[in-house]
Amino acid sequence: MKKIFIIIGLLLFISTSLKASEQEYDHGNDIKFSPEFTKFMNEMNEGMAKMMRDMDSPSYTGILI
Repeated sequence: MKKIFIIIGLLLFISTSLKASEQEYDHGNDIKFSPEFTKFMNEMNEGMAKMMRDMDSPSYTGILI
């Protein structure tokens, strides 16, 4: 009896996973952002890029702490 429930559960999981992968999501054209939000996101992206450049710029010293 336990095996039947496990098999049914696996079949349900597989079928829902396949159904979800068949759906296509294209929301790129219907989303409109306010100018304030766009400005904020541009500033955040610039700040993140600077942070990543600053973190990557120091070279390794070979000293382990």
